[in-house]
Amino acid sequence: MKKKLVVLGLAGAIFLSGTGILNVSAANYTDTKFSFKLGRLGGNDYSGARQKQNTTSSYVKLNSIGKGTMDAWIIKSNGAGVRSKYVTVKQGDSKKIANYAYEDYGKCNVKLAAETSKTQLVRVTATGLWSPDSI
Repeated sequence: MKKKLVVLGLAGAIFLSGTGILNVSAANYTDTKFSFKLGRLGGNDYSGARQKQNTTSSYVKLNSIGKGTMDAWIIKSNGAGVRSKYVTVKQGDSKKIANYAYEDYGKCNVKLAAETSKTQLVRVTATGLWSPDSI
């Protein structure tokens, strides 16, 4: 009798997980707009904070930049590092940004950080989209 209950319980769990009812992984992958004013010679700017909900990479798409490229990475909302990779993004490109915010802190608020290239001599505006999680 116990064996039959265990088998039925496992079959039910498999059924529910297959239908998505028991799907425990969430993702905060909707795009949010950013508009950065990036100073010359590596000036930084930061997006608003959003919750990191899983272990996927973050995402950035650079729609426009006045000149040059933008370096981007992920930080916690309090400025702490999350072992994020730095990516260089050109206008029109999108990149995934590997980071360990969720692995190190669980669900936590993160920001997109960005700067111009170190040799950029003029201040630029950069606009685009980002998300803390990806699909």
